[in-house]
Amino acid sequence: MVLREIMPEARPRSCGNGGTGAQSAPSPAVWNGAVRLAVPGRVGCEAGLRLTYDKSSISYWLSGTTPRAEVQEVVRETLSRRLRRPVTPEETGFGSDGPGAGFALVVRFVARNAAAARAFDQLAAAAIEGIRAEEPGTLLYINHTVPDEPNVRLFYELYADRSAFEEHERQPHVRRFLAERRQYLESFEVTFLDTMSGKGP
Repeated sequence: MVLREIMPEARPRSCGNGGTGAQSAPSPAVWNGAVRLAVPGRVGCEAGLRLTYDKSSISYWLSGTTPRAEVQEVVRETLSRRLRRPVTPEETGFGSDGPGAGFALVVRFVARNAAAARAFDQLAAAAIEGIRAEEPGTLLYINHTVPDEPNVRLFYELYADRSAFEEHERQPHVRRFLAERRQYLESFEVTFLDTMSGKGP
């Protein structure tokens, strides 16, 4: 599971011929600890990603937070090149914990009245457009109505991991939703979830 640390000093402006940061292959003992690496710039560049991971990112990964899905693939490709053999997702240490594993929550919103519920739905729809376009780490983000409770909305949200949720919270369309929703609401309640078993994306 543990990978030898790769710490390039700077990210390349173009993919170029810079190496992948490869050193010697990790010894068998190294695979049994926590993941310690920063994604080399060249592989991320080839994938069309701008990556700025540093030691603080590594500390989050060591504590159990995993990078978003496309970065996990860059990590896997980097290690495959280093070891000159295919590396499985499980070997990177970022494998799923089971069906539907990720970072999930449910939010119950109660609107002030029917007109406020309609305005809230419009605000949520605008945020969801941005989520669809800009957030690959947001796996599910669904606004539900509740039978016999016309002013209630339930959101189910599933993220690839906590870092994807934190990235979601930083997006401009989400920040607008968070800032403007209170004017339409009587109350809201957030419940964070732990995965047990099931079928997921």
